[in-house]
Amino acid sequence: MRVNWTDDRLDERFGGINERFDGVDTGLRDLRNEVNTRFERIDDRFDRLDDRFDRLEARFDAMQHTLIQLAGGMLAAFGAAIIGLIATQL
Repeated sequence: MRVNWTDDRLDERFGGINERFDGVDTGLRDLRNEVNTRFERIDDRFDRLDDRFDRLEARFDAMQHTLIQLAGGMLAAFGAAIIGLIATQL
């Protein structure tokens, strides 16, 4: 049996195909929006993590400064003790 394809029938068939592609486009647009939203949330979390590391780095800098002062004080006390020991032996 032979089927005649008229312009109207072709238009109807392609119209259905276009509707299905419109659905695919909408689905992809929704998926893209969801992925972008999730990446924005991840970016926010990384920003907060960067802030935490910055605060931690500042604490380490303060601790290092304190340790250097302590070592300098101990070195000065040790030097004074050595000078005192030498002075008493002369």
